Amino acid sequence: MPAPLRIAFLCARLDSGGVADYALTVGEALSARGATVLTLDRSGAFPSEALAACDRARIDWIGLHFVSYGWARHGILRRHDIEQLRAACAGRRVALYLHELWIGAAAGEPLKHRLIGALQRRALLRLVAALRPAVVLTSNPVYQALLARDGITSSVIPLPGNLPAPSDADRREARAWLAAHDLGGPNPPDLAAVFGTIHPEWDAAGAVAGWLAHLARAGRSGAVLTLGRHGPSGRPRLDALREKIPGLRLVSAGELPAALLAGLLAECAFGLATSPWALIGKSGTAAAFLDAGLPVLVTRDDWRLRGHTPTPPPVPHPRLWKGSEPSSLDWSAFLASRTTPAPSLPAVADTWLRLIPTVSP
Repeated sequence: MPAPLRIAFLCARLDSGGVADYALTVGEALSARGATVLTLDRSGAFPSEALAACDRARIDWIGLHFVSYGWARHGILRRHDIEQLRAACAGRRVALYLHELWIGAAAGEPLKHRLIGALQRRALLRLVAALRPAVVLTSNPVYQALLARDGITSSVIPLPGNLPAPSDADRREARAWLAAHDLGGPNPPDLAAVFGTIHPEWDAAGAVAGWLAHLARAGRSGAVLTLGRHGPSGRPRLDALREKIPGLRLVSAGELPAALLAGLLAECAFGLATSPWALIGKSGTAAAFLDAGLPVLVTRDDWRLRGHTPTPPPVPHPRLWKGSEPSSLDWSAFLASRTTPAPSLPAVADTWLRLIPTVSP
């Protein structure tokens, strides 16, 4: 009978959110299924301390979570970087999860990005050759297609949301928060959510205007609720949204406890993604919306692979809709696709277990 999985998740850092959150949450879910999971980073005397921790826990697999800018300056792995990672994985099978590949792969990228991306790509291919991973994983079909160009077979595991399932108490707290910010009462507005990083290319004015017109025909009103940290492009893009839609009710909540964020998302009608359609599989925001049961409207479709290779579409999902042409959107059907919150983390953990062969004792 196969022995339980024994794996060490190795990240560049464990205090930086994003990839670190993924490794920690998926690691906890695997542990709940009987796996032995360590979460390690490049701190201390790397790689000797990581190797010693793996030896003590009798680790069979290294799950290397890779983002080029996390592991090397300018995202370009040097010979020393590759040797360190090869040493950290020595004697164990490797599952390489590529959260990012290289920059400059999109049409219209400036020459500087294309040149840096070429160096990042060459270094990543050297890392793959050095590690000879038994399994290569990534978050979306575009990355899968780029890897296939270089002869690397990979499997797609979509990201899970990083918020907990809201309890009844979380929902009550969320309703109280909304009431305190003039979004409650007997006839509260319907809410569209914006969560996390807002990209500089994002422009959802057409979609928001179409939604508000749909609500007005039904005698209802709407407001946009923004949650979390939006990054440097957040303020200018939200200001532009206000300018294009005079009278828009837009409430910025900022950073809040995870349970309250989950409760607030559960009170929203749908989520507005700021990532492009082609790369929506790598959006933690979209994953959080889907876990919250929300329909997700992706208003950007501006990312294309450079060259003549067709850009693969995202993994189909019944609540993931393209909204780059909002005038043709069936708002009633889109909004009606909303479901009760359901975390995707268990399914993600099960996929890891399915894709990684177990070791016989």
